[in-house]
Amino acid sequence: MISLAQLRLATKVRGTSQDPYLKGLELAAVDFLNAKSDRYYGPVEAGFREYLIGHGTTVLILEELPGGTLTVTEHVLAGDTGTVIVAGDDDGYLVRDRQLVRRGGHRWVPGYEYEAQYDRGYESGKEPARARQFVTGCVVHWNERRVPLPKVGETLTFDVPFHLREILGTLSRLRV
Repeated sequence: MISLAQLRLATKVRGTSQDPYLKGLELAAVDFLNAKSDRYYGPVEAGFREYLIGHGTTVLILEELPGGTLTVTEHVLAGDTGTVIVAGDDDGYLVRDRQLVRRGGHRWVPGYEYEAQYDRGYESGKEPARARQFVTGCVVHWNERRVPLPKVGETLTFDVPFHLREILGTLSRLRV
């Protein structure tokens, strides 16, 4: 998300001896942001799958902004092979931000499962500015306090300053 040169500048660290620690803090900050915001701000993850249930409406809402090719498969029963819905067909769908909108007055069938497969995440340097600001702020804050890096599979639970909590609130689907 953020280059080591930018992290060194933000933390006022000279030389490269602290690079592994700063990179570890950056990865921990991204994990923290993902966990606390219920969104994904990490690097591009190809082939992400999510499952949505139809409710008889014309709109389904995806967890994330889809990138790359989006494939939607309709399943009558969970686990069946399903039928791919072609976006451009008369009974297909349009993508508007995170919304899948059915075409031609068709609806997402109540009780049917819809599998959406797409790429999620951001290329380095193309993340939302507020996410970059939050991650940089966490790295600076945690570096000043020499916070130990989390073990593999753990998320840092250290507090963040109030101004960073406000930024987190704007990036979150959940209330913090």
